[in-house]
Amino acid sequence: MSKELTTEQKLMQATQYGLLIYAGQRKIHDEDERLKLEKIANEIGEYWGLEEPVAGYPELFEEITLQGLCRYASEMQYTHGETERERIKEVLDLAYEMKKHWSE
Repeated sequence: MSKELTTEQKLMQATQYGLLIYAGQRKIHDEDERLKLEKIANEIGEYWGLEEPVAGYPELFEEITLQGLCRYASEMQYTHGETERERIKEVLDLAYEMKKHWSE
């Protein structure tokens, strides 16, 4: 019997999926860039105890993904503070880059 996911876990699961879709949309050929996106998706899954990203194409996944990335950065700031400043900036920069890409 599988456990019911919380609303926050569902948000983060959709965020993982959005990161993977974004990587595909950008047709990232740079292995380091693709691995960076996968690393963030995996970190989100581990932090919120998710087994795998949501399957399918969630409605409004772009907005959900951006909200999830901002939530993840906020959580890192709360739990790690200054020790993760560069990582938090990297996640927020990614959210900005994704928003810009999806607005084009």
